[in-house]
Order: sequence, then structure tokens, then C-alpha cells
Amino acid sequence: MNEEPQQNLIRFENQSGSQLDFASISAPVDNASEVDGVVLENPDGCHETHSIIITQPDAGFQSKILEYLADVKLKLDRLETKVDLLRSSSEAHAAIDDSGFEDFPFNDHKELVAFKRALDGDKILKLKTVERFSSFGGRKASLHVAAILTDLLTDELATGYSWCGLRGNRSFSELGFLKLIYASVKKTAKNAGTITREDVKSSIDSWLRHAKDRIAGKAKKHMLQRPEENNSSGEDV
Repeated sequence: MNEEPQQNLIRFENQSGSQLDFASISAPVDNASEVDGVVLENPDGCHETHSIIITQPDAGFQSKILEYLADVKLKLDRLETKVDLLRSSSEAHAAIDDSGFEDFPFNDHKELVAFKRALDGDKILKLKTVERFSSFGGRKASLHVAAILTDLLTDELATGYSWCGLRGNRSFSELGFLKLIYASVKKTAKNAGTITREDVKSSIDSWLRHAKDRIAGKAKKHMLQRPEENNSSGEDV
């Protein structure tokens, strides 16, 4: 039984410049063969005979090319994301001024409450606040939350709060900042899809609980940085 000749589809352009689209090659070929007397038929039904070299791509090579293209696409996608973040950040800083944040960080409960009320009644101020808070960033959500709270209120004011308001403290949750802080953290986080409200709430709670530790740490650091002044004060006493 005679084997049917292998069929291949190619694009071919002859010396006259006329293109024969997807011509049918009726000749048995191997991976790289010179074939004489090949009849090419174009869509108009015209036939021409040529001698050409046909190379069939290696499957392994094709696989490597596809892997390379996928890697290039991934890198381009990541680069595009970084460019978009830089562009949005630049636009936000160019469009947003510091008006409305002159009293940051707050050191008085009534002033903090008044600011929250202003946020609730001013959409522009709320948008500016989210842009401001989201620009702080952080390697992880807890660090981003800490940066936001450090900008919003002093450690001295924070000592009077706990998340639920237990043990004589004021309730920070009742101030209503969770939604705004959560939106700010999600806006620029690389793993935004995995960050939950509970994550942000826990980070706020932790930051408030350690306010006294931060105050003590800053006092100790201040003492170490000014040993001579501290010693002279001790001698006067």
C-alpha cells in the first residue's frame, strides 16, 4: 500500500513578488529536506513548480519558545503594574495638598472626633485621607496600619484607647476609622486579595496596646542620646 504524501501548509513568495498563501505541498519530507518539483497552488487555482527547503520545527524547541514568551509576558505584566502604581502615586501627590491635615497627629480626643465627623461630611477630604494613608505603604499590612495610626494620633493619646474600650479606656472602634484604614491598606498592598478587615482590626488593636511601650522606648532612647545632660541634671539634684 502506498503511503499518502505528507501535507504541509506554508506561505511562499516567488521571485516575481506574487504571494501564494497557504500553498499545499504534496511531497514526503523529513525534518529538513530539499524538495524538488514541488507544486504550489494558490487560492486562485494557479500552479507553480519550485524547489524549496522545508524545515519542520522541533517539538522541544517550540516548548522552549512558548516558555520564554510566557516569561516575557509575566515580566511585562509586572512592569506595567509598577508603572501604573507609580503613575497613580505621582498623580495623587500632585493633586493632593496638605490642607485638612494641619493638626496631624492628634493629641486630643475631641479633636480626633471632630476630624472623623469632618470626614463623614466631606467626600473630598475622605478621598484625600485615603490617598494620604495609602501612600505610606509597608512590607506587610501590620506595618502599614502602624504608619497610618502614627500619622493620625500620638502615642500619648493612643494610651487612652483600646479597640473595645475595656478597662476604663475609650473605644477606638466606635470612632469608625476601620473602614477608611482598611481601604487605604488594600489600595496599594501587593497581596490585597488576602488582607481582611479582621487583619486590619487586629493590627489596630495591637498598635494601641503597645502605645505605652513605645513611649517608654522613646524616653529610653532620648536618655541614651543625651548622657551628658542627664548626668549634669543628676549632679544638680
